[in-house]
Amino acid sequence: MIGKSKASFEKIQTLIGENTVLESASLKGSGTIRIDGKYIGEATIDGDLVVGEKGIVEGNVTAHHALIAGTIHGNIQCDQHVHLSATAIMNGNVLSATLIVDEGAKFNGNCQMQQIQSNKNDKPKTDKKT
Repeated sequence: MIGKSKASFEKIQTLIGENTVLESASLKGSGTIRIDGKYIGEATIDGDLVVGEKGIVEGNVTAHHALIAGTIHGNIQCDQHVHLSATAIMNGNVLSATLIVDEGAKFNGNCQMQQIQSNKNDKPKTDKKT
């Protein structure tokens, strides 16, 4: 497996609270970002994204892992996995190595599953004999 990493959803570095609306051209961060309020804009996360049951994201998201229990209106690209829990509403496309959809989740979009390199400097491993 190339570059498999484990999600760290329990250790949250940034929280957008339930009664918060954040409108931004772009959100960039590392570690785990949890959204329980509303975020409008693009998000590029060098880490993991959690969208709580009452959380809403309007914009495209790039992260390593994503756990969605709320609503996304936009596309998600994750180099590891996207997990749509039973309460998730996903209106957009998913590009990820792995997609998990729990019973009850609503997914309105397309999914493309492929291994994505998270760093431009990463070189794919080859089976080269010396």
